Amino acid sequence: MSQSNQNPALLRRLRASTAAFASGELDLDAVHAVLQSTMTLLDHDGADTARAVRLAEADVEEIRSTRPLAEQRRGVLDRLEQLLAALADEPVDPWGGVVDGHDTLAAYRRLADQLLSGAITPLAFEIRFLDEWRAQRPWPTGAAYRALERLFFVVEDYVDDPALRDPGSRDLDEVGLRDGVRRFVEETRTS
Repeated sequence: MSQSNQNPALLRRLRASTAAFASGELDLDAVHAVLQSTMTLLDHDGADTARAVRLAEADVEEIRSTRPLAEQRRGVLDRLEQLLAALADEPVDPWGGVVDGHDTLAAYRRLADQLLSGAITPLAFEIRFLDEWRAQRPWPTGAAYRALERLFFVVEDYVDDPALRDPGSRDLDEVGLRDGVRRFVEETRTS
């Protein structure tokens, strides 16, 4: 793909915006505005990058106007990841766990190993996981982000105190937490 001299900075901006959107720091309006401003900067560029961004912006607009609200975030994120892969100026990790040379899942794998080996309690795992989640930078992309998001929902559903678990709810006990953590470990180690 032919690229202009502006592309490295714009690509970094698109990557950062996609990561912020994936983490919930940016909403649909904000990420759409980033695409539109990028498109404006590339408007008279003539490079293939401008066309790719224009197409992605049109797809995002279509997703927003045709899909149910619950499906829009996933659709937009998938489209942004496709755009970034098409614009890559360096090899892209298709799994999405390595961002800018940083293994974004390493801390979570260490916590998982500590829980599964008995080195930390489920409550300690929950606290450390949520601390790591809040401090996460950069965010994984693609399948790695989805694996981490599934683990987040497992941790969110875990209730340490049995007296506080609601019968018939999605509340998880220690066994459910460990099962979810094992799934995360298996999924991220084989990818």
